[in-house]
Amino acid sequence: MTTTVLRAPSSRSRVRELLLFSLVLILGSCSTIKTNADPNFRIHPGDTYAWIDSAPSEVSDGEDVPWDEFRQTIEGEFQRHRIQRVAANEASLLVRARLTVEEVETHDYDPGSDLYSEEKYEVGSLSIELLAGDTRRRMWTGECRHRLRYVARTNSGDPRGSWVPTREARKWRVEPVVTRIFQRLPMADSASDAIDAADPTEAVSKEHRP
Repeated sequence: MTTTVLRAPSSRSRVRELLLFSLVLILGSCSTIKTNADPNFRIHPGDTYAWIDSAPSEVSDGEDVPWDEFRQTIEGEFQRHRIQRVAANEASLLVRARLTVEEVETHDYDPGSDLYSEEKYEVGSLSIELLAGDTRRRMWTGECRHRLRYVARTNSGDPRGSWVPTREARKWRVEPVVTRIFQRLPMADSASDAIDAADPTEAVSKEHRP
């Protein structure tokens, strides 16, 4: 999937600032966290879980995808929260995870200076769903999106030029991504319970941007 982002005309210095800012973002692991939950859902120490679904990744372009590392890190977070893995028919929670990659194109053009910039980059996404073990009803979803790499740029800033691959390796940032998702888990007896009780709509849909 490819998304195109068109940016408003800007001065030469502004375009350069945007390009530099984009580089800072990718090096700084810029990411977006989204969660969606049943307002009454809480995680309790002693809960149990089991994995479901055998197709964890929609990334199919032959690139190395560290699914095993993601899975081990997710299991480590469950263990840290004292949630043990059991057989699916015994679990209070069923876990489904997905890895996806989206390609984004950006276009910058300043008619005053005739400066043109065009780039492609990848955004990786890890989503984790928690379902009720008895009903398989979705109780909570957490997702983290972050830039993986630049894929290509136009040659010499010429809009008629061909795309030039950057040959950058994907930076999945497995541990930070999983940790940030689990930081949003609605834990029982946490300080957030009081907030959610006062305004249940806050628990239905939350978006956190660093």
